[in-house]
Amino acid sequence: MIKELTKEDFEYFDNVRDNYSEEEKEDWLEEYRINIKKENKNIINSAINLKLFTKEEYEKKYKNKYVDDKWGMDSFPQYIVGVIGFRNKKGVKLFVTTTKKLLDDRSELEKRFGLKIYNPKEALEFLKKRDPKTFKEMEKEMMDNRNYIG
Repeated sequence: MIKELTKEDFEYFDNVRDNYSEEEKEDWLEEYRINIKKENKNIINSAINLKLFTKEEYEKKYKNKYVDDKWGMDSFPQYIVGVIGFRNKKGVKLFVTTTKKLLDDRSELEKRFGLKIYNPKEALEFLKKRDPKTFKEMEKEMMDNRNYIG
């Protein structure tokens, strides 16, 4: 499954950004993309095994449909990780994304899978209304990590 980023991860990314040559950065990024694609394949296979959708449905309706224009990565598998957490009552209440195609189809996806989709601004407003204390903590954390928020 997807791991939560830690302070050490951010330090590692800083090191790559600050100390790698442009060629090394490109090599690192390509390796990262390959690993993400492998992980995404595992996520989709898990979802098929859990009967969230069939292989045919995935290939016809969702495969490569939600590739983020900025990063070139498919957001659908990450949404499915959220759906699995939501259905297993693991505390997942919403999915936050900047992927325009996913946001454009959110009503269809929410109806199909049950997990709400928000853009970052909407998610912060949701949290601010629902849990002001947590919102303040997140706001501080976001400011502390503002270099990592696109």
